[in-house]
Amino acid sequence: MPSTSVKITGLAELNMLFSQMPAAFDNIFNQTTSKYSKVIFNQQNQKVPVKTGRLKRSIGTAVGPKRMDLFVDAPYAKFINYGTRRMPGRPFFTQPADQNLPAMIQEINTQFGNWIKTRVKA
Repeated sequence: MPSTSVKITGLAELNMLFSQMPAAFDNIFNQTTSKYSKVIFNQQNQKVPVKTGRLKRSIGTAVGPKRMDLFVDAPYAKFINYGTRRMPGRPFFTQPADQNLPAMIQEINTQFGNWIKTRVKA
């Protein structure tokens, strides 16, 4: 019976690529969410109804390597955003986030895909 041999090359490079992925993804995620958190924050501030300014001042954002937080601290914010049975909602907070989320996810995917493409030899 004839013998067959297989030679696998590039395992060291593949292991190196895999070891760099978490840090690269964290960096891409942090840069992209920093960008989009500013966009969303600005849109929220443009849409928020203002009487005293408390609601507008209570809108905030925080970005870290593994998270993006959007928040509003005024206790009545949910009633303004979602409405009540007597008042229709004015989605100043959720609408900008909902509108920007697909583009943000697409940008993260594209940037991470490009990062991989630049490191993999065909």
